[in-house]
Amino acid sequence: MSMHRLLQRQLKRARVTPSELPTNLEPFMTLIEDAYRQFDEEKEVLERALEISSAELVRRNEVMRAVFMALPDVFLWITRDGLIKDCRGGLQALFGVEPLSLLKRNLREIPDIADPRAFSLAMRMLAETSFFQAEYSIHSAGRTRHYEARFANLEDDLILVLIRDISDRALAEEALLGMQQRLDHIIEFLPDATLVVDNEHRVIAWNRAMEGMTGVPKAEILGKSGYEYGTPFYGHPRPILLDFIGKDPSRDYPMYEPTQGNLEGLATEIFVPLLHDGRGAYVWAKASALYDKDGNIAGAIQTIRDITDKKRVEIGTRVLYLVSTAASTPLADKELLSKIFDILAEHIEVQVMFASILGVEGAKLTFPFFIRQDLARHETMKHLSMLSANAMNSPSPQITDTPPEGPREGEAQSTLWFTSPLRYGDRLLGSVVFALSENNHFVRDKDTHVLASVADHLALAISRNATEKALRQSEKKHRAIFENATEGIFQISLDHDLLSANPAMARIFGYEDIGSLMADAQGFLQRAISSADRVQLLSRALQLGTAQNFELDAFMKSGKKTWISINMRTVKRSDGSISHLEGSMRDVSKRKKAERRLAIQKGLFQQLFDNSPQGILLLGKDGAPMDINPSFTSLFGYTRSDLHALFEMLLNPDSLDESFAFISTVLSGTSVSTETQRRTKDGRIIPVSMLGYPYVLDGTISGAFFIFSDISERKNYEAQLTRQALRDNLTGLPNRVLFMDRLNRAMTRQQRNSEYRFAVLMIDLDSFKRVNDTLGHQAGDHLLQEVAARLTQCLRTMDTVARMGGDEFAVLLEDFQSNQEAIGITRRLLETIRQPLKIQDRDVLVSASVGVVLQTVRYTSPNDLLRDADISMYRSKELGKNQFKVFSKSMYEQVVQTVQLENDLRQALVEDEFELFFQPIYALSGQKLRGFEALIRWNHPLRGHLPPGEFIPVAEETGLITEIGKWVMRRGCLVLAGWQAQFPDLDISMSLNLSPKDLLQASLIPVLTELLHETGLKARHIKLEITETAVMDNPEQATSRLERLQKMGFQIAMDDFGTGYSSLSYLQRLPIDILKIDRSFVQTMLENPNNLEIIKAIIGLGKILDLRIVAEGVETQQQLESLQELGCDLAQGYHLGRPMSKKQTETLMAACSANPPT
Repeated sequence: MSMHRLLQRQLKRARVTPSELPTNLEPFMTLIEDAYRQFDEEKEVLERALEISSAELVRRNEVMRAVFMALPDVFLWITRDGLIKDCRGGLQALFGVEPLSLLKRNLREIPDIADPRAFSLAMRMLAETSFFQAEYSIHSAGRTRHYEARFANLEDDLILVLIRDISDRALAEEALLGMQQRLDHIIEFLPDATLVVDNEHRVIAWNRAMEGMTGVPKAEILGKSGYEYGTPFYGHPRPILLDFIGKDPSRDYPMYEPTQGNLEGLATEIFVPLLHDGRGAYVWAKASALYDKDGNIAGAIQTIRDITDKKRVEIGTRVLYLVSTAASTPLADKELLSKIFDILAEHIEVQVMFASILGVEGAKLTFPFFIRQDLARHETMKHLSMLSANAMNSPSPQITDTPPEGPREGEAQSTLWFTSPLRYGDRLLGSVVFALSENNHFVRDKDTHVLASVADHLALAISRNATEKALRQSEKKHRAIFENATEGIFQISLDHDLLSANPAMARIFGYEDIGSLMADAQGFLQRAISSADRVQLLSRALQLGTAQNFELDAFMKSGKKTWISINMRTVKRSDGSISHLEGSMRDVSKRKKAERRLAIQKGLFQQLFDNSPQGILLLGKDGAPMDINPSFTSLFGYTRSDLHALFEMLLNPDSLDESFAFISTVLSGTSVSTETQRRTKDGRIIPVSMLGYPYVLDGTISGAFFIFSDISERKNYEAQLTRQALRDNLTGLPNRVLFMDRLNRAMTRQQRNSEYRFAVLMIDLDSFKRVNDTLGHQAGDHLLQEVAARLTQCLRTMDTVARMGGDEFAVLLEDFQSNQEAIGITRRLLETIRQPLKIQDRDVLVSASVGVVLQTVRYTSPNDLLRDADISMYRSKELGKNQFKVFSKSMYEQVVQTVQLENDLRQALVEDEFELFFQPIYALSGQKLRGFEALIRWNHPLRGHLPPGEFIPVAEETGLITEIGKWVMRRGCLVLAGWQAQFPDLDISMSLNLSPKDLLQASLIPVLTELLHETGLKARHIKLEITETAVMDNPEQATSRLERLQKMGFQIAMDDFGTGYSSLSYLQRLPIDILKIDRSFVQTMLENPNNLEIIKAIIGLGKILDLRIVAEGVETQQQLESLQELGCDLAQGYHLGRPMSKKQTETLMAACSANPPT
């Protein structure tokens, strides 16, 4: 036996030959041989089985492939990054794509098959779950298809995607949704209140009409379950009609009275207690089931209609029919009243009836009836007696809610008391009182016609009973009554013949006596009454047995018509057949004429009421609103349905006591007119004129008319006039008038209350004129408006800011605690004004000068207060502007001095108190005299010689500087002319100072021209000194004026040069001949190197511009020598000569002259 090949291979690997094996291993080798052979046999079996399984798998795979290809769905095996590994199913049918074309493509990149957003979402979700489903749409070739994709995690990190076409289902769902929306729209706009619930009793529809009926918005009820839809009707959750479809609702809820019903729907009329603000309402309800497509009940729909008014009419008609029937039945008064009370208690819930009937000689019989005995309290009986007595004196039915006195335990709600006299014709039979709950439907809006009709029937029955009783008790008197009755009494046969009649009957028809009437008895009824009226009268009498108060036109003997009222009844034989007709009649022509006149008057009044352009409100005797006209509705928005709320509209909420007094005065009989404000229905407050006047009926005040006119336009016009009178038109701020009024009030308040403090500020804008002149008046207006707004924003609501005129504002600070608080507000105002503002696209900076008066207690006149605020404001301007000054007594004294000084200046011009002093000017080369500067002094009669610094500023401020300047020029020219004649060998000039106002005066050149002509001077001998400020205030005009003066020959000197702010460019353009170095530089030139350098620069500048230089204020020889070394041309100062009088000057000139005067 040969060795197994596997064993041989193992031995060969071990490098052992079979012969080398030990003999004791042969049994073991045999076992190994057997094991290898068994392995070969099992392997052969397994290979054959594998061949069979592979063939089966191939077959099954072909079957599955055929199944997948037959399915309409698409199956994709993809990796997590979207790579398609395999695809099966209806790709060709669904997307027109061959499966093999998709292999190894990425599903993310094929938007015609899968929506990328849905794919990305699925990949994110599959990281958390094993399954995900999505729907998406693809628009291609002009149409949209809808697909459903399902994603499932597989092994080996693969995902199976199933795609299915759901377009048909999507279209069906869209159609169903559209149908549902149309159904919802129909339900929403149904005129009847409608709700829909599902089979879980959840509200799924609640239309607008239902919102209006219940007051419950749709948003609050939709989705609610647990019978919540019953709460608006009953006050708590409970089933309603739709919950009993397929059931008998009357078994479980006997208050339902179904009129029809089956398994599919129910309809009923029912009373629900919570509608109409808790008064309840009668409604008609219909409920029907809703079915799904399988025929199962899916919910229900119920419509509800308010039929309260219809039920009121029906019940009222039934009550009147029953009462009329009872009143027509011959019953004793007590039985009749008891029966009528039972009818009223059953049908309209009357709780109490109290009848009082007048007996013989004024005796009263009372008949009280109560629905419950506990209502018959002593207080109630007393109240009923009072109401009954009042009713007998009332011309018509009344209704009141005045409760009885005493405790009211057990009464759940208020009671209304209806009272009515019982009258038959003009006869008072008694009175009746009915008590009903306030929510009773038959007294809604105090409409009591049903109860009034009951009272009329009751009066008729009581009258009839009284008449019958009187007839029975006094049969003997029947003939006398018959003969003497004021009413016509008759008997008529069925053939229309008059059988008997009384004298009153003859008089009614125009006969002289009963005999002449009976002569025309045959066919009397046919002649006396028209065919139509006769048929109606007889039909009623024959059918009902009686005809009561039948009014008609009747023909008298003469053929004229007269109005009569007939009561007729049938008289029957014992067998029940009608024997004849009898009754009574009375002439009602006068009443009919009066009624017609009344109707005409009522019609005319109604037209006047309805067509009046003024709003009219009609009040009853108790002040309750009764009616309004259309103009009232147009004015206030209220309609007749709002009558219950109109009384409050009469009351001005700001003065209720005054309003009540007004209304009480009118209702007590006095007409009153006033102007006031009233609120409209939409909440607006409008001004109206209101006229209230009472109206009288039957001699008593029965109510009042209130007539309203809209006076808004007039009030607006008045307000506009007031604003124009009290407000500044430009800024809208209070003007001087309004400010003075508020200042007066503040002063009065301070006199009453010493703790109250106030302050006054006067504000004047700095440089406003510059803005106005450079940028124009429109810019100036804009600046004023912006400043006004800023001031208003800075102040408290209790303070006042006003524009007093121009650029001047005033502020009234009230009720502050300390002076520091007022000063803090003032600082804040200054800081706010200083902030830059934009005008005409330019940044403009302004500041203000403020005067403040804090100590206001001592003032008695607002004008004095404003004066002192002005003083302190001008003081702040003098001290540099852009600051505030608090007024002090010294300021006032200074102003008084200034005013006195102004007066003295005016007097000085008249009295020639001024004098010129002259300071010599020398040429530094040779120190020759070249001229003088004229300096004015004032010989004050009390204060002696005053230098210019003490009076020139006042002269400039008051405008007197112009007259003083003319005096100086004239006196200076006259003096110079005299000197030239006296010292002809001296070539001297006169320097005259021109103020800024002098320079800009149009009369300057004519005055100088005239002076030259008058004195014979040459213009070159006159030097006109100006300051930098004078030029810079108005450079263009100043330059033009100086050029003309220079052309005339005058020399122009720039005084105080170096202290101003003119630029070199201006200096180059100005027509000047001389620069005068200010004394402040000269006096310190040796001690201050900077000033010395400035002087050098000015001298150098003069040489460059060909200008002569004059140094002022030379007081030492060292200064003089330094100026000489620097090349200065001229000098003046105390070292060279002080200002001197004319006489002293002439002495100096004589010393300098080669030919002194003898």
